[in-house]
Amino acid sequence: MSSRKAANKPKIIGKVQVFGGPWSLIKTGVLGNYMAFFNKALKNLPFERVYIDAFAGSGAFRYITNAPKFTLFGVRDESQDIHVGSAQLALGVKPAFDQIFFIEKNRSNVKALQELIAKSGHPAAEVVRGNANEVLQELCDPRKWRRRRGVIFLDPFGMGVEWRTLELIARINSAEQSS
Repeated sequence: MSSRKAANKPKIIGKVQVFGGPWSLIKTGVLGNYMAFFNKALKNLPFERVYIDAFAGSGAFRYITNAPKFTLFGVRDESQDIHVGSAQLALGVKPAFDQIFFIEKNRSNVKALQELIAKSGHPAAEVVRGNANEVLQELCDPRKWRRRRGVIFLDPFGMGVEWRTLELIARINSAEQSS
């Protein structure tokens, strides 16, 4: 890897989850670009820009490759397999979201997300611990979205999104949904 590419690699903060594959890099790349475009397009409009990550995870991920640990040139650097997740992307997007909600059930992921928020310095980001389907019932109350526009990212590990949650999100008509 060239020194230029290594210098551009984002710094990973906190716990790293193991899941996904090469498609996860495409997904996070598209999400990161979309968040930046969304905020740029709406930055001068009279709406609060909100990001909700319903299954936020820890903020970083690593997918298992079949690459050998030992290569002709020595031990393979597995840190190159660690990637920024959706939470870190949301905290770093410019222009910034006015408010960010990370929903996560796992206690150690909640702690990792709280550390990410503290290190990012984002003034209005928070972690809500609980079942995403239940927390979204509160966050997506249509009455709260009269002056909000947002991105709701649903990327569960497994089949964790209930149909009633999708119906609720569809009713607010102020959020871009991606999954």
